Amino acid sequence: MSVTLQVEQQTSLDARPGMHQRKASQVLTPEKKLTILMIKLLHFFEGTAKKGLDVLVNVYLVAIVGWTPLAASWLWMIAEVTSVLWQPFIGDVVDRVKIHKYTILVILSLLKIVSGVCILTSTSFGVMAFKSIVDGIVEASILSTLTAMTLGVVGKTRFHKKVAASNNIFKS
Repeated sequence: MSVTLQVEQQTSLDARPGMHQRKASQVLTPEKKLTILMIKLLHFFEGTAKKGLDVLVNVYLVAIVGWTPLAASWLWMIAEVTSVLWQPFIGDVVDRVKIHKYTILVILSLLKIVSGVCILTSTSFGVMAFKSIVDGIVEASILSTLTAMTLGVVGKTRFHKKVAASNNIFKS
């Protein structure tokens, strides 16, 4: 009798109004958990590289190469303005494109590497401005791609709980 009562109580607790049962599609598989971990790591390292190393590039240009602080700050502004202007466009492109989102991330990573190599080839303002434009495009594109990947992995119902806040944390 006590076993029956416990089973009935458990069933009634599970069926409470407002409590949602997880569907099979909402359960995170080990593959999805690994993908979420990789997205979080990419967010961390991209945020560190963007906010940490760009400052060092400007210090290098001013202290070692002899640029004026105004010229170095123009590079930073070019990257930020490009990012703001590119973000609505790339968000639409990422949502509409049919190729795998990992492919987009690989392309963006290669663009980031090319932009990083620019400082080794030349320190002229034109080359560095091109680097800033590529950096702005890559920054906006990575954020949009990671957001789309996260939404695809965790689903609409759990997206705001899992990753929306971390996207904003690493962006600012």
